[in-house]
Amino acid sequence: MQSRVDDKTKAMASLVRLIAFAKQNAVELEADISAYCLDLALDALKQKLSAAGGDALAEPSLKLPRAAVH
Repeated sequence: MQSRVDDKTKAMASLVRLIAFAKQNAVELEADISAYCLDLALDALKQKLSAAGGDALAEPSLKLPRAAVH
């Protein structure tokens, strides 16, 4: 049972990193609405991951800027 939880936590952490990468690209491409939506998804997943105790697995090595919506 514990390895299943660990696998889920690792998979969620991977998803957080993937969305963070997509958000950064959206910011660089000035796709503001997409970046904003990815930011919302990222925050929700980070909260869920933190509640599962795996938040250290998901942190990218650099802080990503928040998307600005015009």
